[in-house]
Amino acid sequence: MTTATAKSFTGFSAQTIEQQEINPNGETVVKIYYKRIRCKINATVNVNGRGTTTGTGTYKYGQKVTLTASANDGYKFDGWADSVNGSTYNYSYSRQVTAEYNSKTYYAIFSPQSYNITINNSGISTSNIKLSGTTAGTNKGYYGYQYTVTVTYDGTDFVTIGVGDDVQFAKTYTFTMPVEAITIDVCVSPMVRQGNVVYFGRYPQTLITDTDSSLKTTLNSKAGSTPTTSSFNGWLAYSYYSSNSTTPYFMFYKDISYNGETYRGVYFNQYRPTTVSATASTSTSTSFQDDNNYFINTIYWFKYEPIKWQILTEEDGKALIVSDLVLDAKEFYHESQTNQFYHKNEFGYETGKGYANSYELSDIRRWLNAQFAETAIPLSQRGVWSISEIDNSLESTGVTSNTYANECKPTEDVFFLLSYKELKDYFPVEDDRKASASDYAYCQGISSGSYYWLRSPSNYGGNMTFAQYLNYSSYNSQTVTVTTNGVRPACWINL
Repeated sequence: MTTATAKSFTGFSAQTIEQQEINPNGETVVKIYYKRIRCKINATVNVNGRGTTTGTGTYKYGQKVTLTASANDGYKFDGWADSVNGSTYNYSYSRQVTAEYNSKTYYAIFSPQSYNITINNSGISTSNIKLSGTTAGTNKGYYGYQYTVTVTYDGTDFVTIGVGDDVQFAKTYTFTMPVEAITIDVCVSPMVRQGNVVYFGRYPQTLITDTDSSLKTTLNSKAGSTPTTSSFNGWLAYSYYSSNSTTPYFMFYKDISYNGETYRGVYFNQYRPTTVSATASTSTSTSFQDDNNYFINTIYWFKYEPIKWQILTEEDGKALIVSDLVLDAKEFYHESQTNQFYHKNEFGYETGKGYANSYELSDIRRWLNAQFAETAIPLSQRGVWSISEIDNSLESTGVTSNTYANECKPTEDVFFLLSYKELKDYFPVEDDRKASASDYAYCQGISSGSYYWLRSPSNYGGNMTFAQYLNYSSYNSQTVTVTTNGVRPACWINL
């Protein structure tokens, strides 16, 4: 019996040997069979998601195999390597390899593409704009990486940063680099227009909620002691009417700047009555503040935010705008008189005498062009507004007969209320006349319907003075002394 043994050959494995009997002549043939070794070739990527490969499989030793690499959007192919972090040595998307006797992995190396980051600046120097993040040279970013544009600006104009329609009122803008060049617009201006909307001025609007407890704690600490009727402790009194008098003081505010933002604190130790003829008290029966979830002896903080205005019409480089929200709550006039047809001279200020529902002589007109204008519009933005002659005539009321309108003269104002006719003309669809109220307006005691005053006098009745207001989407009349109607300012601006 033979004892044949197989020789070793790279890439081959010997099969089982069938030994043979030795022939009488001493010659015997033993056949030894070899099988080509099969090995695994693995084509993979250095980071999942950056690209794909083909060619992975099990092949016979010595077989020629084609491997291919394909980059996904946003990535480029850098070559092949023998390890995930190895040096690249073949830079062809398609390569041919020979199957060896051991399994082997080939790595297709992909890295993020870089694209240009262009920063367009308006109203501010490029030295005040900083781009941070891992860049690929001057103002070039890698796909998928995060970058932040930071603006250094201490003025009162608006700072907007964004891409296309994604514009934010902020001094920082963080974005993820897309699969293309990107242009960031940085603008500092007194007014921002976006389509039929204008942002102009700032006013306290959104309540700082309990989810921002850390911020509330900080603001409360900065505000110091709460005010009392006899000691304001650095707070300011709203000087709201109660029992037809501005004293005693019961409702206060304080503005605090923190981390580049401004906040208004509101505190009251008695509830604001629904009419100036009522008395402020700790009772909730004559106020809407508690119905709106605002209660005495508590500080509420509201963030100053850009005021959003709707453009109603444009002409000669100017636009008539009206606030998108009802921003505050205010009585039309602080006094109303029965039998007022016989007492009209008892009303008004130094500008003249007339009925208590005369817009010319109203408290709300003076407030709009004094306290509101001073609070909402910083000096740097006042070149935007336009002083305009406001029509308060009978024609502006949209009716053919109105005793009170006949007495009302035109006024020259920056801010004003829309008239009955203007609201109908610019909002022909009733539902479009509705407006939501800001958190701040609710804190001031506006009713839940977000009603707001118009400047047109009502011709309703003969004994009491009424002014018109919008009730949901229809019109109604209300005595001028109520404090539960809101203020939705209008203004002509220079575009």
